[in-house]
Amino acid sequence: MFRAVLILAVVGQAAFAQYGRPSGSQSGSFPPYEATISIAEKVRPLATTWTPGANPLPPHLYRTGAKREDLEKHRLPLGILVVKDHIVLPERFDARDRWPECPSLKQIRNQGCCGSCWAISAAETFTDRWCIHSEDKDQFSFGAYDLLSCCHS
Repeated sequence: MFRAVLILAVVGQAAFAQYGRPSGSQSGSFPPYEATISIAEKVRPLATTWTPGANPLPPHLYRTGAKREDLEKHRLPLGILVVKDHIVLPERFDARDRWPECPSLKQIRNQGCCGSCWAISAAETFTDRWCIHSEDKDQFSFGAYDLLSCCHS
């Protein structure tokens, strides 16, 4: 066990030393990233439940699942903003009073040391909206970890 941890530490050190450095020509189709080939070869004999392989791109070309060239394909059409002139807003509004049947409105999740406040607050908001929309027929709690995990499908 200690040997495997030591090898992974050495391999990790080598990976970080090469992090972000382009290798060879990066135009057209991409060959496997050279720095990860040697890492995969060193780790492969130790892996029992998965098969290590080389990354096709250097780390600086990854955008965590989003590609700039795909942005235009998925762009939403511009909407029409309807401005109402005479909206009367209440002096006070509390969603906990308006929808007392939704217990999630009274909860504040513990973010702990996680730096992904956007995921925590989005999951809280989704959970609250789900309860309000279902009129308390469906109590479901969205998880922040679902938002934090990478999805490449």
